[in-house]
Amino acid sequence: MVAEITMKLAWSEFIWSGKIWIIIGAVFMILGLLGCFVKKIPGTPFGLAGLLMLQLMNEPPFYTFQILILSAITLVVISVDYVAPAIAEKQFGKTKPGIIISNIVKFAVVGYMAYLFVMAIMQAHA
Repeated sequence: MVAEITMKLAWSEFIWSGKIWIIIGAVFMILGLLGCFVKKIPGTPFGLAGLLMLQLMNEPPFYTFQILILSAITLVVISVDYVAPAIAEKQFGKTKPGIIISNIVKFAVVGYMAYLFVMAIMQAHA
């Protein structure tokens, strides 16, 4: 009896509906935005994870091609995130303007992913 109730709850319409994926995706997107300012949190991968969570909805808001492009951009940003500080430090030393520019670039990429996230939610509810 308890097992049947548990199974009904686990496979209920609410748990696997689009709302839960939007909530999980929003948590990942918030972590991605925090990652722009906190060095210990990888912001760009969390932003991509938030968009991938939306793909698990009944009607995915993105085409596969868009997800592939965003994944490629994420890989490039992660690579640049590790390589650029080493190059800039070698050439200019650790300067405040270099650190500020690095954070602006990261914020722009994750901000663009957040924009796509919000547009996908608006499209899903339209």
